[in-house]
Amino acid sequence: MRSVFLCTAFVMASAISSFSQLPATGIWMTNITLSGGKMNVTKPVSISGKNSYNDEPVFSFDGKVILYTSFSDSLGHTEIYKYQSKTKNSVLFTSSAESKHAPAIMPDGKQVSFIVSEASGSKRLWKMPLAGGKAELLLKEKDSIGSYCWMSADSVALQVLTSPPSLQAASLSTGIAKVVASNISSCIKRMPSQSPVPGKWESCWIFIEKTKESDHTMESFIYGKKSKLTVMPVCPDCNMLEGAENFCISKAGIFSASGSKIFIFDAESNSAWREIADLSKYGIKNITRITFSPDEKKLLIVSEK
Repeated sequence: MRSVFLCTAFVMASAISSFSQLPATGIWMTNITLSGGKMNVTKPVSISGKNSYNDEPVFSFDGKVILYTSFSDSLGHTEIYKYQSKTKNSVLFTSSAESKHAPAIMPDGKQVSFIVSEASGSKRLWKMPLAGGKAELLLKEKDSIGSYCWMSADSVALQVLTSPPSLQAASLSTGIAKVVASNISSCIKRMPSQSPVPGKWESCWIFIEKTKESDHTMESFIYGKKSKLTVMPVCPDCNMLEGAENFCISKAGIFSASGSKIFIFDAESNSAWREIADLSKYGIKNITRITFSPDEKKLLIVSEK
């Protein structure tokens, strides 16, 4: 298993085919260094082109390609776009009559998965070669997928849009899905190896569960031998950053953003989240998502245009 899988984060619960429902967002990329408890950033550069709505960016494993969701003006719905660092241009990666979103690099590094809002109303998981080619349906019997995160070449953690939304671990080979938790948010992330957070993190994923005590409790689940699934808190009273819906994880820790600021999770702090960067001087505001490159030297920022 690779030490880091790039995972999808937030996706809309309803089909994102109506442009009027989508916010005006852009994707920016910046070079970063972490030093002295701060994140130093260079001036962010836009990579998302002219489309008004852009979200859910992910890097390829070699960091040379970025895939993201964008509203296609020519097609009238969302498609997956492909940005190549060599040319610094974005092109359509998918193109058909149905909305697509939530791209992710699959564990082999050669395939891209994404959710398709099909004409029937189904929301199912598909894949396509990163180099381009024919799309193929995965998990034919599993519908109403809101978001997901790859666990291995054969297993994937799903946010299924039941009522309330549930976290399920599904097998591609058997089609069987096991319920892990209920009433979860859409952000599911894998904890990479060598993380400073203690525990069995080689097989651990972080998600947000809404409980009676809190709407944003950070939980983890262990995917152990013989497919045993165990849910446990990340730490006592660990809650998501107030006002944020998404987080990302690197070997340096757990990160999130609010407004123009980026925060790192600090379990020893009274407030738990500590500010490490403020991008307001670059005109960045209302950040909704951040994503690290595989070498953790670049950061993708989704924010209001």
